[in-house]
Amino acid sequence: MGAKGQSVTVDELLSPFRKFNSSLVGKPKIFMIQKCRGKEVSMGIREPNALAAEPSVNASASWLSSVPSEGLPSDTNVESSGYLPLQADHLIAFSTSPGYVAYRDTECGSWYIDELTRALCEEYGSEGRRNRNPRHLVDVITHVQGMVSNRIQGKFKVQMPEFRSSLRGPIYF
Repeated sequence: MGAKGQSVTVDELLSPFRKFNSSLVGKPKIFMIQKCRGKEVSMGIREPNALAAEPSVNASASWLSSVPSEGLPSDTNVESSGYLPLQADHLIAFSTSPGYVAYRDTECGSWYIDELTRALCEEYGSEGRRNRNPRHLVDVITHVQGMVSNRIQGKFKVQMPEFRSSLRGPIYF
């Protein structure tokens, strides 16, 4: 909901960032969206292997380098055309999948923001910086998805966050 109780779609919210703005060209635009995306309840199913390995992403590109071409070795760069799509360099993370509700604990707040805050503090807070090299933000968000997907409401109600990305390189804070 927006001002005065008017509904605002995600596309309406993001549209100003999809227009030409010379100060935003080549810079990552990050959106973390905590909201229900429908009224359906996601019912969980038992995993065959409860100790599933956490996925890992190995990204080596830099925001200032050109983008590696698909199918080529990662050290081979494609020459820049000098033009970028307006949709380039966006990361949009949602608390739940399209059509589904997002849960909120009355004491701790929303599942997604709770896990996201915890992961960001662990990864990029003073302890995280002191103990090791930080991970790429997409790795942190993937970890958050795993943590939220392992929560349960009542007997079988679960939530699955998701994100979409047009990032051209890794983000570190």
